[in-house]
Amino acid sequence: MVETFLGTIEVLGTCFNVEAYSTSRRFVTSLMEGSVQLTSREQTVVLKPDQMAIIETGERLTVKKSPISKNTAGEKGLSALPMPLSKRL
Repeated sequence: MVETFLGTIEVLGTCFNVEAYSTSRRFVTSLMEGSVQLTSREQTVVLKPDQMAIIETGERLTVKKSPISKNTAGEKGLSALPMPLSKRL
């Protein structure tokens, strides 16, 4: 589970990226494979591959198509290698 100042991401067996800095007014998570469940103060959503979620302070959670996919992750310097969750933590 990843907890940020605006919401929680529950890992459900997956490959994803999180951008959440305490100096920022938002957090973004992009899903490459599997699924993740995000919970903000008002909403809970389950992302599907190639989707991203954005939560900004004072705003509702927004889901849209992600620019990061399993196929493009390497180009962006992200690892999309399949490995057990226990090895990723």
